Amino acid sequence: VCKYFNEQVEKMQKFKVSTYFTPKEMQIDVSKMQVLAKGIFTSRFGLDGQEEKEISFLMNFKYENGFLLLKKFSLYEESK
Repeated sequence: VCKYFNEQVEKMQKFKVSTYFTPKEMQIDVSKMQVLAKGIFTSRFGLDGQEEKEISFLMNFKYENGFLLLKKFSLYEESK
């Protein structure tokens, strides 16, 4: 398994692949201890390749022993 992931990392570095998320809106629900972050997910590859799409991430938190901890981080798909 480690060998597979090491090979994938090497391939991504060779193709100069990078991704990042730019938040545009954050909806905070204190009572549920969750944040919905909506924004643009950008993938860049090679010298000229770029792809953007609007996506949302849902983050759930918990408070434990005086610390705010990230419990879950997931892709959020709105039902249509």
